[in-house]
Amino acid sequence: MAMKRLKPEGLPPISEKAFQSQVIDLAKLFGWRVNHQRPAMSKNGRWITATQGHTGFPDLVLAHLERQMVIFAELKSEAGRLTPEQEEWASVLIDCPGLYRCWRPSDWLEIERILRGSTGDPDDVESYLGIQRRG
Repeated sequence: MAMKRLKPEGLPPISEKAFQSQVIDLAKLFGWRVNHQRPAMSKNGRWITATQGHTGFPDLVLAHLERQMVIFAELKSEAGRLTPEQEEWASVLIDCPGLYRCWRPSDWLEIERILRGSTGDPDDVESYLGIQRRG
């Protein structure tokens, strides 16, 4: 069963940066470890994210020890689109252990349910999403 999306027209516009801050705050509230690679300004005045390897890696990596779960989350505004490099990462991560999601503000109900976990049972989110654990 897919989670209903909030209707974007019922939401005030929010930047990807502000949305990301909200997701990070919620994740920390529910005990997730959070990693985000922040861009920095180079000597020539360009904003870059130091990357060794393939570009387009998801915005957030969230890990929860008790739930034994890792989430790779790409965050987009309602109108934002994945780059070809982000699509390649998505196609790889979808088939790997863990959970890959591209979230938008209208996905807030799903985000909250996944990060909160409905019952504290580590399999609750997996069963809700139809995921079977490997191994």
